[in-house]
Amino acid sequence: MISHDELTSLVASALMPQAPDLVLVSAGDVARAILDQHGVVKLPEPSHIDERGTSWHAESGRVLVTVANADVWCGDDLLDADDAIEESSAMLAAARMARLRCPSRGALVTDYTLALPYTKPPLSMNDRKHHYARARLTRQIRSTTAWLAKQQKVPTGLEQAAVCLHYRPRDRRVRDADNLMPVLKAACDGLVDHGLVPDDTPQFMSKAMPVIHPAEKGSEGSLWLTISIGDSP
Repeated sequence: MISHDELTSLVASALMPQAPDLVLVSAGDVARAILDQHGVVKLPEPSHIDERGTSWHAESGRVLVTVANADVWCGDDLLDADDAIEESSAMLAAARMARLRCPSRGALVTDYTLALPYTKPPLSMNDRKHHYARARLTRQIRSTTAWLAKQQKVPTGLEQAAVCLHYRPRDRRVRDADNLMPVLKAACDGLVDHGLVPDDTPQFMSKAMPVIHPAEKGSEGSLWLTISIGDSP
C-alpha cells in the first residue's frame, strides 16, 4: 500500500511539476482525504510476457494473475474485466481494514476478528439475484475472507475452530439471522481456502447462528467474523 508521504509526493508533483515542494501542505491534505476512503497501491511491472499472455508473479514464483487478450485468469478462475475490478477493489478494502485491526506482534492470540468490507450483507436467503451474480458475490466473499485471514495471520492447520458471523445494521428494522447464512457459508469456505482447518464440516469447524447486533445511531452497517481456537465462538 502507498504511504501518506508517498502519495503526498505524487499529488504534489501532479499539482506543480516544476516546484512540488511549494504545494506539499495542500498535497498532504488531498492525500489524507484519498487514503481515508481508498486503498492506494503502486501497480507492479509484469513478471512474464509470452504468447499465452502477461503474468504477474509472487516473490515465491507463484502466478498471481494472467491477462490473455481480454480475459483475466486469477488462480483457476476466469474473470472478465468488470469482475476483476470488483474483486480487486474488495481485496484492497479488506487488506486495509485488516492492517488497521491486526493484533500486536508477539501477542498470543486465540481469538480473531475479521472485519468484512461490507455495510450490509452482500448475499441473502431471500435474494432474487441471477445465479451468475450470486456465484460472483460468493466467490468474492470467499476470496476476501481468505485474504483477510492471511493478513491477520490467522493460524493454519488446526484441528478445530469455531466461527460466528456478526452484523450490525444501520437502522432498527427487524432482520432474520437465517438470511445471513449464505454469507457465513462463503466466508467459512474462504477460511478453509486459507488453511484454517481441513474442511468446514462439524468435525473441524463449529458454525454458530449469525448474530445481529443493535444499530448504533449515526453508524454505517458492518459485518465481521469472529474465529475462536476452541469449541465455541
